[in-house]
Amino acid sequence: MNVNVSPTPTQPGVIAGSNSVCQGSSQTYSISAVAGATSYTWNLPAGWSGSSTSTSISATAGSSGGTIFVTANNACGASTPRTLTVTVSPTPVQPGAIAGSNSVCQGSSQTYSISAVAGATSYTWNLPAGWSGASTSTSISATAGSAGGAIFVTANNACGASLPSVLNVNVSPTPTQPGAIAGSNSVCQGSSQTYSISAVAGATSYTWNLPSGWSGTSASTSISTTAGSSGGTIFVTANNACGASTPRTLTVTVSPTPVQPGAIAGSNSVCQGSSQTYSISAVAGATSYTWNLPSGWSGTSASTSISTTAGSSGGAIFVTANNACGASSPSVLNVNVSPTPTQPGAIAGSNSVCQGSSQTYSISAVAGATSYTWNLPSGWSGTSTSTSISATAGSSGGAIFVTANNACGASTPRTLTVTVSPTPTQPGAIAGSNSVCQGSSQTYSISAVAGATSYTWNLP
Repeated sequence: MNVNVSPTPTQPGVIAGSNSVCQGSSQTYSISAVAGATSYTWNLPAGWSGSSTSTSISATAGSSGGTIFVTANNACGASTPRTLTVTVSPTPVQPGAIAGSNSVCQGSSQTYSISAVAGATSYTWNLPAGWSGASTSTSISATAGSAGGAIFVTANNACGASLPSVLNVNVSPTPTQPGAIAGSNSVCQGSSQTYSISAVAGATSYTWNLPSGWSGTSASTSISTTAGSSGGTIFVTANNACGASTPRTLTVTVSPTPVQPGAIAGSNSVCQGSSQTYSISAVAGATSYTWNLPSGWSGTSASTSISTTAGSSGGAIFVTANNACGASSPSVLNVNVSPTPTQPGAIAGSNSVCQGSSQTYSISAVAGATSYTWNLPSGWSGTSTSTSISATAGSSGGAIFVTANNACGASTPRTLTVTVSPTPTQPGAIAGSNSVCQGSSQTYSISAVAGATSYTWNLP
């Protein structure tokens, strides 16, 4: 009887497939078919998964390498195994904690880093939205955006990326621009003013800048100031640890009090009771003027000139220029008042005189008088401008007047009433005989003469 002998299969040929793989990767390994083999047995390294009885196997790589075995089988047994040694490259482990600030200012430059991860060939950084910066190394330089979020970093190699390490960061923005500044934009020089803004979210202080020459300081939402001589711009910024906001501005103008008026035009030596006009040139920015006159003077005005009536005494005329911001320093003119002379004292001299007689009348000198005016009764003669007058009495009496005069006028007159006694008229005819005997007694007589107080007879 003839018998056939079936040998065990020969050793399979070389195993085709990668001998350096990544952990968790899908791999396919295969051999050529072996004559007489009816099946194949595959053995994978520990931790790998996959099974097959054919000439190829699909496997998922475990965390470590080892040896892949394959044998060709038939009813007579198994061949010598064919082997392939494989190595496994794992994905990098999760990076350690990210070093760097987790509370930053908007727009600030920040550096974040991790320790190197074994087996990593690069790193991938992911920043919060709005941040800028890029890196494939263990550190990244970033510019913070307007909002916080999570910073992620993974360690990478040819086999993939690690789990990410995460750092949550908060962003503190610089404060927003303050709202409109409340306060007057047209002020008076030297006036006290208050300016304010509404509080700005996130601000810890405020910086105010005033126009040159203004005074006042504040780190709050309002400032009390004293206006200088000129306007300009008020600035305020809202501040925090991250910086200062865009400034808010308010342009202000300053209205100064008027300057002192120029010299007052008008007489500085006047007569009592006289009408006088005083004036100044207009002052820039003035809306009215205030005049002050010496005591006893009359007159009012709010313009650049004033009409006055001089009182009995001099003093100072003041004028200020005014506007809504106040009054200027005054311009001053000192004036002297010359009064008309006072009434002369009593007239010295006879108040009962003879017709045709020479008489002298006089008064005491009057203070301030520069001349005197005498007026005599009708028919009298004599003139004088001094304190005395020599007069020749007329035929009738009357009143003697004298006034004291100066440039401002004449005083009230002083008077003296005088009477005149005339020389008696010629007596009438002598009554008596004009033919008489020697030694005879005779009587002669005349009619009485008016005004005669005695008679004088002369005999042969």
